Amino acid sequence: TFKRRALYALIYWGVSTVIASLIYSSMQLSLFFRVFKTAVLWNFNSTVIGIGIFILTLKVPLGRFSKPVFFTIHVVAALVSSVAVVIMAFLSLYIYADPAIVDYINRMYPQFFHIAITGYFAVAGWFYFLQFQKRVKEQAVREANFQKFSREAELKDLKAQINPHFLFNTLNSINALVFKDPQKTRDTINRLAGMLRY
Repeated sequence: TFKRRALYALIYWGVSTVIASLIYSSMQLSLFFRVFKTAVLWNFNSTVIGIGIFILTLKVPLGRFSKPVFFTIHVVAALVSSVAVVIMAFLSLYIYADPAIVDYINRMYPQFFHIAITGYFAVAGWFYFLQFQKRVKEQAVREANFQKFSREAELKDLKAQINPHFLFNTLNSINALVFKDPQKTRDTINRLAGMLRY
């Protein structure tokens, strides 16, 4: 549901903000609070990008498009999200000119683009895995329901074939024929046996 997904996004944002603050501050508690506001901004933007990736994976499910189109859509989306991450890095330099952040960005800048592209494909792959898992579960439920309804229909069909009223009338007719026409009685019993065999 939407509420559950929003809660997951909020939890992700909170946890990733704390983790990013620890990384930015090089695990020094004295720097942690200085870089926390930058981590809030970065991870809010990352969460928005993650939600965008989630929506894209819903709009471009596996199997809907040909492989080249599917691949092209995701390469373009990965490039756009990576550019957004690099722009965000520069903005954080100008908005929060904290020495710890500047040092971190200077060390990591050459890798931002590669990390962002890898992150895009990791997140998209995870969302596709979840969609695949959901489809497998739904297919299993459909198959179980089909088997259940198939068994019920077969049982209903068998009950219709051996309708007690039909069987009662046939046996009474055979009983009436026993003394009048023994040959016809045998023929009727054989026909009844033939019907009940199938």
